[in-house]
Formats: sequence, C-alpha cells, structure tokens
Amino acid sequence: MTGQVWLFYLLTVAQFALSALFTPARSAVVAMVVERRELVTANALDSFTWSTMLALGALLGGIVAAVFGAETAFVLDALTFCFPRGLLVGLF
Repeated sequence: MTGQVWLFYLLTVAQFALSALFTPARSAVVAMVVERRELVTANALDSFTWSTMLALGALLGGIVAAVFGAETAFVLDALTFCFPRGLLVGLF
C-alpha cells in the first residue's frame, strides 16, 4: 500500500483542480435558479447544507475507518460518487 502513495497525491490534486471548477459553477447555478430577493437565503441554505454534509461525512468516514478499516472507507467513498451520477442520469 505504501508504494501507491503517489496515486493518493495525484488523485488529491485532481480532486482539488476539479473542485476549483465545480464550486463556482454550483454558486452560479444557485443564482440562476432562485429569484433575486431569495438569493441570500438560497446561498445561506447552500452553505449550511455543504457544511453539514462535510461534518457528517467526516464523522461517518471516521467511524467506518475505525470499525472496518481504511480500505473499506475508501471503497465506500468511491461508491458515494456513483450515487449522484445515477441521479443525474435519471434527469436526462
């Protein structure tokens, strides 16, 4: 496993690079979907939801890693990226 640390760094850089594109796009979509008078509330809800999911994800990830091991936590994390993809496929 230690021989693959380079892959961890590579994937981390890729995730942050893509996040630099996704986050502004998500914010722009919120502004396009809601009316101007609701924009402050929508942004607050968006930030609250993101922060809550970050905290809950870290909590659950820590519990899974402690109980089942780091490898299981990584596999479950990878699978969580498939769930939204399935939801998006249903939209089109």
